[in-house]
Amino acid sequence: MKKCLNIFLPLFLVLPISSYTASFKCWTNDEGIRECGNAIPPKYIKQKIEYLDPKSGKLQKVKSAAKTGDELAAEKKRKKEEQKRLKEIRKQDAYDDVLLKTYLTVDDLLLSLHWKITTLDSRIKVAENSIQSQQSLFASYTKKAANIERSGKPLPKALKEQIAANRNKVKMLKERIKSLENDKKEIHKKFSHDTDRFTVRKVRNLTMTLANQEKARKLNSIQVTCNNQKECNQMWQKAINFSRKKTDLPVIFHTKNVHTTISPKKESDIAIIISRVENQANNAKGEKITFQARCYPSRKGETLCNSKIITNLLESFPKQVKM
Repeated sequence: MKKCLNIFLPLFLVLPISSYTASFKCWTNDEGIRECGNAIPPKYIKQKIEYLDPKSGKLQKVKSAAKTGDELAAEKKRKKEEQKRLKEIRKQDAYDDVLLKTYLTVDDLLLSLHWKITTLDSRIKVAENSIQSQQSLFASYTKKAANIERSGKPLPKALKEQIAANRNKVKMLKERIKSLENDKKEIHKKFSHDTDRFTVRKVRNLTMTLANQEKARKLNSIQVTCNNQKECNQMWQKAINFSRKKTDLPVIFHTKNVHTTISPKKESDIAIIISRVENQANNAKGEKITFQARCYPSRKGETLCNSKIITNLLESFPKQVKM
């Protein structure tokens, strides 16, 4: 009688121990119904599979569904874009490091720009003077040609060649000047980028220092914090307006991150840099807007930067941009 009863025992009681202790798998069939068992039907093997503990029924792990061709292509594209982004960041960081090693201050960078532009301007001046000389020659050639034509004689071949050569020379000089002017634009564009990067990196490196009022004053700087995009844009514009009111020096660069005047030209000049960088303190939101005054590199200029005039500027800046 006992032998017969074994036939009617539940299937899970007569399974081998190894099968009983193996994880159960759960999947979803074609009708959207969840099914579970020891073996996964081949047609569902690529979908999401849940592995359950056979004793407790608790979820042990989940195998994600196999990705489609489109999903794999999209993932590959995302990885490629991320690699490209990281490569650009590393390249920019390396470039920034070179800037910081090449220049000590923004004024050093602007001085380098000044000499490059001055060199190009001198070449342009030489070309312009040459054009004037050629135009004088052209006037004498044409006058001579007019006199010959009035006499009824044909123009000499040599004179024709001189006039043609003169015209070609003037054309070449004008093209030379155009090329030099384009070089000036490219150099100015490059230095605008370099000034932006140099200032942003410099400020980021000094953020902890600028948090200390005494140290910030020694650097003739002050920093304020804004909390969201709208507030930051408003404060940024107020900072620019403040700068324009406090110095007569013309602005040489204005980017989305940096607004800077030319370097001080005399001992009474006050040059200004305003910059904005992301607030990176403890994952905080918003930005840091920094005001920095610069004075002429002389004893009197240093005295000006240490005077009450600059102190008043630094103290009034936060009040003006936050009001």
